[in-house]
Amino acid sequence: MNSAGNVISRADVTASPQLGAGPAGRELDMTIDRPPDAVGQVVAMIYQQFAEPITVADMARSVRYSRFHFSREFQRATGVTPGRFLTAVRMQEAKRLLLTTSLTVGEVAARVGYSSVGTFSARFKTTVGFSPTTYRAVAFEMPGARPGAETTTEDRAVETSHRRGPPPLS
Repeated sequence: MNSAGNVISRADVTASPQLGAGPAGRELDMTIDRPPDAVGQVVAMIYQQFAEPITVADMARSVRYSRFHFSREFQRATGVTPGRFLTAVRMQEAKRLLLTTSLTVGEVAARVGYSSVGTFSARFKTTVGFSPTTYRAVAFEMPGARPGAETTTEDRAVETSHRRGPPPLS
């Protein structure tokens, strides 16, 4: 961990030698060339603002990177694209809301940043493997069952960064 505390740990991504990290599962020092930690700042922004409309261009602009350079650095650091990371955070929250609240699918969609229930439902089904309604129904019909228990690379990246919480902002 560096003095600013900007470390992201990932269990299944082999770090680039340019980042100075070694084998998979090792903590990555995210300070690279530009202080403060651009990727960490955007990860924190995603967790704070996932319910708002956020584009990759917005993310890149927030850390003064070009969209292309930001996307490349983000994927190098996390193992997934910024858009997939945002979707994974949104889907993780949607799954939590579907299982722990009585909100309608439309209300869940709005709370996780989708203005269209159709788009949310299609993305949810593609990502999780069930429609939101089926996900909720299966979870309550089969005690102990967790629909979508398969862990994707996006889920692991999100879970790892979520366990540590967002990196501190400078």
